[in-house]
Amino acid sequence: LRHGTVGIYFGMKSPIMQTKDGQIEESYSISAGLDFPSVGPQHAYLHAIGRAEYESITDDEALDAFQALAKHEGIIPALESAHALAHALKLIKQNPEKEQLLVVNLSGRGDKDIFTVDKILTARGVL
Repeated sequence: LRHGTVGIYFGMKSPIMQTKDGQIEESYSISAGLDFPSVGPQHAYLHAIGRAEYESITDDEALDAFQALAKHEGIIPALESAHALAHALKLIKQNPEKEQLLVVNLSGRGDKDIFTVDKILTARGVL
């Protein structure tokens, strides 16, 4: 929604990461479930009419959230959910003096992502 122009992909009209000639651009996310160059038309419609907001989180922010939840709660989130958790943490930091209650739905299984996270953090010298 933030980086696409309207086009047709897999038979749906929706914002797509594409070149000016309509060629699909390669997307990347540490999370396989978020690595897609388009968004469903329902999400595009809800965004267009102001009924839904969508935010971007970097892979580094998601990894930080992944590590924080694992360290403090013993829960290994799926990388897709770690992106949502990272945004929740960002919202809390925007108003640290205000008491806040945020609910984050953790879906998926984080155990499938531990080798990906280990590889990246080891390469960065974190582990």
